[in-house]
Order: sequence, then C-alpha cells, then structure tokens
Amino acid sequence: MKVITLMISTLLFANLSFAAADYTIETYEVPFEEEAVSHNKVNDLNVQGIGEIIAIGKELVALGESIYTLVQKGKPNVTTDFSPINVVPKDATTRQPVDPMDLERSSDPVRRQYVMLVKNILGGTLVEFKYKLMFSYGASYNGKGRFIQNAMIIPVSIWAIYGWDVNASMKLLGITNKGTRENPVAGAHMAIHFNARSVLTNIDATDEISIDGLGRIQKQ
Repeated sequence: MKVITLMISTLLFANLSFAAADYTIETYEVPFEEEAVSHNKVNDLNVQGIGEIIAIGKELVALGESIYTLVQKGKPNVTTDFSPINVVPKDATTRQPVDPMDLERSSDPVRRQYVMLVKNILGGTLVEFKYKLMFSYGASYNGKGRFIQNAMIIPVSIWAIYGWDVNASMKLLGITNKGTRENPVAGAHMAIHFNARSVLTNIDATDEISIDGLGRIQKQ
C-alpha cells in the first residue's frame, strides 16, 4: 500500500513539475481596435487625477499610481480608481514637481495594442490576454524638455478555457532622463506581470515596456 501511494505521489509530483514545460507564452503587437470584440470586454475606465509621487530622479518626478490591477480572477479590472503616469520636471525654484497641466505642446495620444497568448504543445490557445498602451509625449516646460503625460496600461479583453484562472497587474519600474540636465527627455519603464494557473500548472510571465518623451516605445 505504501509503495502504491509513493508511486502515485511521485507521478503527481512529476506532472506538477513538468506541466509548465508543456506551455508557451507569446506576446506580440496587434492592430489597435477602438472597440475590441471579446469575452469580458472593458467598456469603461475609472481614471482619477494626477495621483501621488511614485518615483523621483535628479531632474524628474513621476506622478500617478505605481501599481494597479489589470486582470483579477479572469476578469478585466475597471472598478479600482487609478491615476495615469506623468513624468514631469522639477520646478527650478521650488524643486517641487510641475503640474502636468502646466506642460505645453503635448502630442496626440500614442496607442499600441498587444496580445499575450498561452498555448499548449499542440499550438492550441488556452489563454488570450489583450492590453493597450496609451501615452502622450513631447510636452515641454518653459520651452525646455520633452516629458510624458497620461501613460496607461489598459486591459482590453481576456479569454481563457475552462479551468484556467488569470491575473495581471501593471507596475512602474523606474524613470530615467534620456536627455541632458538642461533639456531633459523623460523615460518610463513599466512591467506587466501576468499569471495563469490551472489545477496542475502555474505560469508567470512579465512584459516590459519603455517609453520616452520623444514618443519612442521599446518592448522587451
């Protein structure tokens, strides 16, 4: 009886250990859709103010919310208030962050959309998570610098086969100055953490996206 129990435990442990190897995660850019058609579509955003100071650099300050939930228990999260990320300069006199509304000549919003897929070894899709990046760039303060306004990662849609639970969140990893002290170019580095699990499998993945005040986007 002990031998049989040991064999069953060993087989179960092997399945749990190697189950994750049977799946792949792919992320790629897809055409932007103003109205995505999918299960659990997001129809509303609950964006609140400029938020609080979430990162400080020598010449730059990030305002907003450093981390917020995108997907919880398989459903896009639109109930929690969150603030978009603004990377702004410090006032030369007070050394306090400049109000994002005082920046001038900002671009129209830039929008990119990405899809993250969990597939099995046969290539079948088990989970599809679509999200979009939005931000404005190029705003200056007193004619200097290029800063970031209203940067957001927004869940668009989530679909999963029965038995899979999905969670995802966004986090600001840091800010950088890609210009000079006299003429800063703001940069922000964000991460989308994704978790999908079933009875036998737990999969974690992270997408990292960098944006800057010149409108450049780099996805890792």
